[in-house]
Amino acid sequence: MLDKTAQDFSNIEHRAFTWVLNHAKYVKEDGGQYNQRIDYLGYFPSPENLLISNDLKDSSPQLIDSIADYIDVGYFIDTYGSYYEDWRDRMVDIPKRGKIYGGLESEDVSLMQSLMDRKKLVLAEFSIFGSPTPELIRKRAEDLLGIHFTGWVGRYYEELDTALNTELPDWIPELYTRQFNEPYTLSGPGVGFFNEDGRILILPSSEMVHPVPIIETEEVLAESIGVDAFIRYPFWFEIGQIDTSARIVSQYRIYANPVGASKMRALGIPQSFPAVIAKPDWRTIYMAGDFTDNPIAVYTSHFEGSECLSPLWYDNKNLGDRRKFFWDYYQPFMEGTLARYHEELLGNRTTHLSLPERSSYRTTEKLLVNFNEPKVNWNSLPEPKSVGYMAAYIPENDSIEVPETPITAYLFLGSFPRAEDAHRFIESREIPYAKVKLGNTSAQYDIVIPFYDLSLAKRYRQTIKNRYPQSGIIRP
Repeated sequence: MLDKTAQDFSNIEHRAFTWVLNHAKYVKEDGGQYNQRIDYLGYFPSPENLLISNDLKDSSPQLIDSIADYIDVGYFIDTYGSYYEDWRDRMVDIPKRGKIYGGLESEDVSLMQSLMDRKKLVLAEFSIFGSPTPELIRKRAEDLLGIHFTGWVGRYYEELDTALNTELPDWIPELYTRQFNEPYTLSGPGVGFFNEDGRILILPSSEMVHPVPIIETEEVLAESIGVDAFIRYPFWFEIGQIDTSARIVSQYRIYANPVGASKMRALGIPQSFPAVIAKPDWRTIYMAGDFTDNPIAVYTSHFEGSECLSPLWYDNKNLGDRRKFFWDYYQPFMEGTLARYHEELLGNRTTHLSLPERSSYRTTEKLLVNFNEPKVNWNSLPEPKSVGYMAAYIPENDSIEVPETPITAYLFLGSFPRAEDAHRFIESREIPYAKVKLGNTSAQYDIVIPFYDLSLAKRYRQTIKNRYPQSGIIRP
């Protein structure tokens, strides 16, 4: 485990994974159980010294390769780091302000690469991409894992009123006031979105259908990996775009009402985006949330069958209780992943669970929004070579009425004499959001991308005109 973040001495940032290792009876070479306080690389603060670390910095390529040969699993957990502000109320005589320690290093990514070259299991999660990780190192890690960070992170808050929630950071109302030029007067539960460039959006519960982000998994896949198909997630998450090497295992869904959805679209924030992705062989998995940072009670890992009593370990009525997510998603998903990998290492079997196609991710839950057309996050439209994501999808069994947004323009890419040829072209080129429609003035089948904003259609056309010189704008 690599964990470079700590705001106290509890090692909570990797507690959940240590719990899973011990509950599943994985042991170290000497037969001992894993200890969350010593069995990791990264930051080891103590009351006497906040500068203690044990990591891969300055390790030679030969040493990194030897580590990759020795270990079976690498889990890159949290590299946000530790800062003066985290400790000022707990310690005196802190040596400096600002960052004390943190950031993904080139040696860390080299280990990730070396593990992947050896077909070892690589797990990673939020927040290894954000500050203070340098951009070049971030890009290298993104390419390896198959997901690209948009700069947006978010979190559910049980209370947005700073007078009632002392854990709400001071910088949130400061940023809000600066951006919107109005006093911060929000209260009650809600979700905050924060971009690394300083932009901010806070959605109170009055602008949401459901106040907590939901992680959705297709029903068949959810059953295969043993998780709930529909589980709330009340902690830190990030927004990313997958590339062609990865598939979505589960996705986040922000259930905003029309007011909240319009604010999200204005800032280019999608309503659904990847939560967990995997490479097709399940040897590389990325989780776009602070999953293993969970206040699960360590002693429960020693109870045989403790998962059967999981409702006793959390408060289901408390929307902010992260322990529910641990018991209903993280624990079964992680234990199942390790078990399948272990069986493969022993040569007993090779398990390749099928993943949803990139272009047709669906869920079967009832709480879904009825859109006649997919509401695509056009402000964040990726390059044609990338596989993007839709801000919403067309489900069945709808239960919420949302006004339609008219299409104002189609971006035309080309025509084919037969519909099946056009569909085959879209599939082979993996063109995000493309549709096939009968030509307005001919019997040919046009490949088009629908837009709700003419200016955005024109802007995107500029990015693809070299690849599709015959492209143009068609008005409905």
